[in-house]
Amino acid sequence: VQVGWVVKDLDSVVDYWEKLGLKNIQRDGVRDFPDVRYHGKKVPIKMKMAFADIGGVQIEWIQPVQGHSLYDDFLDKHGDGVQHLAYRMPTPAVMNQQIGYFHVRGIDVVQSGTWKAKNGEGRFAYLDTAPRGGNITIELMYNPDVTAGGETPTLNEEPFNKIIQYALVVPDVHK
Repeated sequence: VQVGWVVKDLDSVVDYWEKLGLKNIQRDGVRDFPDVRYHGKKVPIKMKMAFADIGGVQIEWIQPVQGHSLYDDFLDKHGDGVQHLAYRMPTPAVMNQQIGYFHVRGIDVVQSGTWKAKNGEGRFAYLDTAPRGGNITIELMYNPDVTAGGETPTLNEEPFNKIIQYALVVPDVHK
């Protein structure tokens, strides 16, 4: 449901996407996430964020502002780029089941947290598959403000009206 980009300068990146023709980008400003856990330790963070929609897939841009997190590590290692793909969980219980599913397979939560949504508490958990060959971080997300189906109509025109493919470049396709 989401492609997450981590960037060093959110405003210049979002300005560029607007110049390309992406419409209805929502700049969220700097948001506090006081209960983030990174590698099991509480690390409050602040992030500058923006969101857009391409055919029911949310594009999220994150610029770390304060506190050390998975986003800072990604920028240090890779620079600006796609850091995660997010999957919507219908309930907190299903999210917990999925976290257990990945744990049994050797993939643990590297960063997690909550946010205050209009209809309750939202949750996120990042599972870093890269060290094991997955080469991308998976985010599991429960958002109480999104109803079943949850897609929003896009206001964008060609080519920004639908994502039809995700391509990952990896050093060893067999791994």
